[in-house]
Amino acid sequence: MEEKLKQLRPDSGMHLPQAIVVGLTHGAPSALGVQLSIDGGRPSARRTPATGRRVRAEQKLQTFREASGGLIRQLNMALGGAADYPVLGGLLGTAAGLGAGGAGFIFAAAATVLSASRKSNRVFARDGDELWRVEEIGISADGSSREPTYVAAYFLIDPFRRPSATTKGWLLHEDRYQLQ
Repeated sequence: MEEKLKQLRPDSGMHLPQAIVVGLTHGAPSALGVQLSIDGGRPSARRTPATGRRVRAEQKLQTFREASGGLIRQLNMALGGAADYPVLGGLLGTAAGLGAGGAGFIFAAAATVLSASRKSNRVFARDGDELWRVEEIGISADGSSREPTYVAAYFLIDPFRRPSATTKGWLLHEDRYQLQ
């Protein structure tokens, strides 16, 4: 089985709190027939024999509606972190920096630019957006193991701008498990 598996993309490092992931997925079963478990304190994955040889699946899990407002609010809080005000923080930092010397001014200006650019890249779920799970089985790209790995990646999709689940979407969360 290992020779036929493709190399997976590197781990994105994108992770949401597990409680939010469970709330978003509603326990939807794997489209690839993978069952997750805890073995000896470590998460692992097993594939049921009757699932065939598919190694990739895309599955729409839900469309956000007004009724899911609490879940959308929790997701947006996890995605955006605490609310911050980069321009106000920059002005206050600049004022403090001018009082302390030129190094403080340079630091405040750099922090403002970085904070403002981060804020412009934030992703927020809206009414009508879709949550998709893309599952893949392949070989880990980090080179530490040649064992088959199961990846479940969760994408937020704007249905009015997307031709498919993984284009024009934003990766929200990724889980990786070694297949047993």
